[in-house]
Amino acid sequence: MIDKILAAAAIVLTMTDLSGPAQLGEMPITVITAPRPSMGVSSQFQQGGIDEQQRFAAAARNARYVKATQSRHDIQRDQPDLVIDEILAMIERARGAP
Repeated sequence: MIDKILAAAAIVLTMTDLSGPAQLGEMPITVITAPRPSMGVSSQFQQGGIDEQQRFAAAARNARYVKATQSRHDIQRDQPDLVIDEILAMIERARGAP
């Protein structure tokens, strides 16, 4: 499974190619979005990124889209418990748990 996850990382890094997510099949994917713009980032640019992340999640077969409402760019620093919970949930989805 780790090989599939590493292969998926290459696709995730190119989220603008929306043909990529469907190629992941049933692999669980979690897209966590930080809706609060970072310093120096316009709200228009921020919204463009959010829109792209939503499209990516929608194009994947087994994706979960999560908004980290208290976060800026560094979600893992701003809301580490959310990231940990989502990783654990994704592992359970990969194992086939409901």
